[in-house]
Amino acid sequence: MNVTVSSSVTNEGDPIPERTEESYVGYMKYTRDEGVLRLSYKSEDGGTRTETLIEPFGSVIRLQRRGAIESEMLFEVGVTHASLYKIPPFSFDAEVLAKRTECSLSPFGGTLTLEYFLKIGGAEKDCLMKITATPV
Repeated sequence: MNVTVSSSVTNEGDPIPERTEESYVGYMKYTRDEGVLRLSYKSEDGGTRTETLIEPFGSVIRLQRRGAIESEMLFEVGVTHASLYKIPPFSFDAEVLAKRTECSLSPFGGTLTLEYFLKIGGAEKDCLMKITATPV
């Protein structure tokens, strides 16, 4: 199913919180055989493209990016997950500690809210990400 994806990310720990809001056309698919819901969308910035794939697995949310940004982050409340965050040709160690995850994504749309602590290459941020998928 084609969806419109609205995404907003707020870096809450900053004296003046930085906020980005974007909208994309994406695709949502539920694979009955695997029992997995996948939300994917592509974004472009300055001529570079990144594809984002979101997969909720029970209490764990996987967010994977490929292209101009390469990363795979796992969001699980109370658990710190380490990964690599790449903006080619650079690579940074990353850690994500989810404080809250709320997911109502279904084959018919829905929302995903992730509140988390992010540490990339020594920089630390308190973040809030909200994604809404609406059928088109």
